Amino acid sequence: MVITDGRAKGSSLGLTVSGSILTKTKELKLHGSVIPAYFLNTLIAKIPLLGEVITGGKDEGLFGVTYTITGFYEKPDINVNPLSAFAPGLIRKIFSSDEVEADSAGDLDEKDDEESY
Repeated sequence: MVITDGRAKGSSLGLTVSGSILTKTKELKLHGSVIPAYFLNTLIAKIPLLGEVITGGKDEGLFGVTYTITGFYEKPDINVNPLSAFAPGLIRKIFSSDEVEADSAGDLDEKDDEESY
């Protein structure tokens, strides 16, 4: 299963996720951002033109933390980049790792794992 631009949001927390879940091998290759104080954090995004540049895009916040989840269902490796909290959205997006996303496209050889959401 491939997840592209997955989003969950509430007033206190926002979450983005992209990557893949390989159901046959039970492997995870996911990455995204956690945006605290989501409602307040994304208010600046509503400023025309300037907001999207500063926050880094749709549903991204001025401040957030990037993460990756890799490995197998039973014991995934969860990595959080705490320094990303100090970078505004656009800069955080530039320096975030796209390795997980790049790897996931090459691993989808099996038809059952090609389902996209």
